[in-house]
Formats: sequence, C-alpha cells, structure tokens
Amino acid sequence: MSTNQQPEYQPQTGPTTHDVPKCTCCGHVGPWKVRSLFTPMEIILAIVFLCLGVVPGIIYIFVHISSYGNKNNRAKICTNCKAKNMFTFLY
Repeated sequence: MSTNQQPEYQPQTGPTTHDVPKCTCCGHVGPWKVRSLFTPMEIILAIVFLCLGVVPGIIYIFVHISSYGNKNNRAKICTNCKAKNMFTFLY
C-alpha cells in the first residue's frame, strides 16, 4: 500500500531588510562611522601639490572635494573592527 503524503507547507524564510547595518566582517550590528573629508595623508598630499605650484594644488583640492564632498561617496567604517565598506542591510 502506498500512501501519498504531501509535505507540510513551510514558508520560505529569507533575509529581511533592516534599518541598522550589520558588518559582514565581525557581525557587529550598529551604525557606522563616515570617513572624514580629508585624512592626514590627503592633507599632506594637498600641501605637497601646493608647494609644487598653486594650480596643481587647487586642482587636487577641487577634484578631491568634488569626489568626496557628498557623505554618501565616503567610506563607511565599522565602529567595532574598523573594516571599510563591509556592510549589509539584509540579515
């Protein structure tokens, strides 16, 4: 005698979207820290370019500000393990 038992219905459980990011490196759930506009190395580069000439220095500063002026274009740093741009909102 064969019985045709159908498997029980199991809803698909997938990742859900959250408002708080989770670090994919260490697993920390919490807000990130946005990188500053000018790091110490970039300040040194700007000074070097300004010493080489005013025009190259101004061009470097202008390009840097136009690239990283918006906070969405800067690196997001984990406050726990200092990993950069290693975040997900699906967990």
